[in-house]
Amino acid sequence: MRNKFLIAAMASMILAGCTNDQQMLDEAMSAKEIRFAVASGTEQTRAEHDIDGSYSGDLKIWAWVKGTNSAIIDGDVYNAASNTFAENKIYYYPIDGKQLDFLAVPNELITKGYFVDPDRGNTGETDYRFTVGHDSHASEHHNTDLMTSEVITQSTGVVGIVLRHLSAKLNVRIQQVQKQNEVTTCVVKLNKVELQDLKNTGYVDLDENWTAVNNGDDCFWTNIEAAKVCDWTILDGANFALATHTPTDPNTPYTTENPHYVVPQQLDPAGQKLYMEYTIETKYISGNQPDVVEKFKKELDLSSITAVPAWAMNKNITYIISINPMEESHKITFDVEVEAWGNQTGETTVTPGDSENI
Repeated sequence: MRNKFLIAAMASMILAGCTNDQQMLDEAMSAKEIRFAVASGTEQTRAEHDIDGSYSGDLKIWAWVKGTNSAIIDGDVYNAASNTFAENKIYYYPIDGKQLDFLAVPNELITKGYFVDPDRGNTGETDYRFTVGHDSHASEHHNTDLMTSEVITQSTGVVGIVLRHLSAKLNVRIQQVQKQNEVTTCVVKLNKVELQDLKNTGYVDLDENWTAVNNGDDCFWTNIEAAKVCDWTILDGANFALATHTPTDPNTPYTTENPHYVVPQQLDPAGQKLYMEYTIETKYISGNQPDVVEKFKKELDLSSITAVPAWAMNKNITYIISINPMEESHKITFDVEVEAWGNQTGETTVTPGDSENI
């Protein structure tokens, strides 16, 4: 009997609530709490990511009503360990069922000053500003990830946020392709390799479908601060031998140990360059002539490699430099590999530049 009384009392309270404020009850009954599930994106591979499976770090999260700058979640920190907001807030979808655009950024990017809070315009486009540090910070940039914007309606309780790289990743591989002919054996030794005049600060406008202002899937930043440039010294003062004078020994390519993360940018004929200094040691098989040692300097305009007109977001780019000291004028070719662009490659042939006997 007591149980029946309690149930009746509860029913009376609910009925009274409906009578006093029907709209409040409707909202409470219809509201869906926003929860988050975070995983690495389908385009990512472990080679691109230090993330194998779900992301475990804290996130800073925004959510706007689709197509407006009306914030539902305004940059609050989400604690991934406890699956809660650090401020102990709970958020719900709008009662009218409007769609929300979600954006999340790993919190360490903001606390270290790499990423600036996004600016949401009235039209619903989001302006991102990001600064890639100089070489001393290169090792920290493996976490330069940006969550893709997800557009979710009220009918879904869980927001599946997918990690995408905001940056592009550059690698360099240099190899010797031949070392012997009928007369001589040659060894190429690297002395200095640099990527020069990389633009390291800028911003881009992206919509909720991750489409940049260039209306392409391979997004790059169009608003680059031209004065903010830096160089990436890949190799300096070394004497890295790509081969030996022994014909049966295999060649040994030089590969960057740590990739470089850059602001995605369109390559400019007056901008980004690859600079190389290398030495060629030539021995004559007959032994009738003395050995020759020559030092070469070469600067390549990277925009001349037409297969990669831009360093795009979320792309892993490897430049492959092949030096053949046995050909006339020491032919150099440049290929490129781009992960997630398939097997697209491009080649350009250049002269080796000025030489000086040493």
